[in-house]
Amino acid sequence: MNLLPLLKTKTSKIVVSIIISTILIISTVSIVFINLNIKSANNPETKQDKVQKKINATKEWVYDADYGFENKVLKDPWGTATFNSKDMLIVPYININSDYANAVNQEIKELYKKEYDDFAKSSGSNLIWINIKYEYFYNDDILSVMIWKKKGLMNAGVSNTFITYNFNLNTLNKATLEDCYKAIGYNSKEQLDLSIKSTISDEIQNGYLLSDVTWNYDELFIDENGKINLIVPSPPGDIKYITIEKQNI
Repeated sequence: MNLLPLLKTKTSKIVVSIIISTILIISTVSIVFINLNIKSANNPETKQDKVQKKINATKEWVYDADYGFENKVLKDPWGTATFNSKDMLIVPYININSDYANAVNQEIKELYKKEYDDFAKSSGSNLIWINIKYEYFYNDDILSVMIWKKKGLMNAGVSNTFITYNFNLNTLNKATLEDCYKAIGYNSKEQLDLSIKSTISDEIQNGYLLSDVTWNYDELFIDENGKINLIVPSPPGDIKYITIEKQNI
């Protein structure tokens, strides 16, 4: 009996099976690898992206800035209350890895240093009351930050200052006006203008705004309700922000 042809046949079948299995494994791995690449490319919230977008990947987009300044404690002219810089002067640190965010952070630091120096040097009847706080809001891919400063002599009242910044979390740069109004459902600048003019008209009629009020598109922020808030002059000679009610056209 000749076993050689039989052995050759079995060996051939085994080799063919191994080759087919190998091809199937390679194909499967390739498909999985391709799918993983597609998923990674389409997912903006991958770990690598978060590290690249944030200066500190372990923290939120915005948190309290800490410049290492000594806490200053002041007493009012009557000695009945104390104020300390740690609680009175709180500014944001923007945790975005971009040149624009770095410039904003430097601007905020300079603001803090100036107000800290004024606060620390004042005393007695010349005590300067300064309070700085901030809020931030997310809407779509827009991050809005609003800083509110109240400042004045203890015996003479305070004035308000509002500073706003809007960031596009996709580009990491300053959000454009178009970025802002599209993020909350406006179709055009004309629609936004109509809403602003209508809201301002109502505020003037109710005596809350001056009749010749003007505004700057850079001085706005989007709140937690997805509405634009605009910084405007308010009588008598102060500043406030108004919430713009959307008009349909």
